Amino acid sequence: EVISTVEVKAPVDNQEVGLCIILMDASSSMTDPAFEDIPLTRMTLVANCAASGIFDLERMSNNPNAYVACFKFDDRVELMFVDTVSNIIGRYKTIETFAAYLYDELFKFQQGTDINKALKEAHSFVSKFLKKQLDGFPVKRYTPMLQRILKFNSVDSVSIPNVRVLMYTDG
Repeated sequence: EVISTVEVKAPVDNQEVGLCIILMDASSSMTDPAFEDIPLTRMTLVANCAASGIFDLERMSNNPNAYVACFKFDDRVELMFVDTVSNIIGRYKTIETFAAYLYDELFKFQQGTDINKALKEAHSFVSKFLKKQLDGFPVKRYTPMLQRILKFNSVDSVSIPNVRVLMYTDG
């Protein structure tokens, strides 16, 4: 159980926000060793890597506008949380504490693996985010952050939403 004395700031309406969706495999095979002759499990490795990746964003100047949606999946898919990088770091304080929370959540599953179901859930979440139709999103009015990308072999550019989907799985 995480106890926090940090006051988490309420999001400001109509802010420009980015989104990262993290899909974490919590199927029974994830309790197997990650490497031969090393007792570290795949589930532990996933929890540590995801926690480290989020904490690495601490120095990002706009981390209060960078949202993370974490899902765990086996043959089910469940949203664990949606929050800003800033709030996550303020709430958990250390990578180890956050990794322990993630591990405990993943360990509650452990059935079969349905990657397609997880990907469909992520796709639906992104679509609703871009259309501003997410129920329960921490900010009622927001604008998806856009990123300008230079077209290959051209001076033209395109703008794409600043949305990423990361999947941690052994399958």
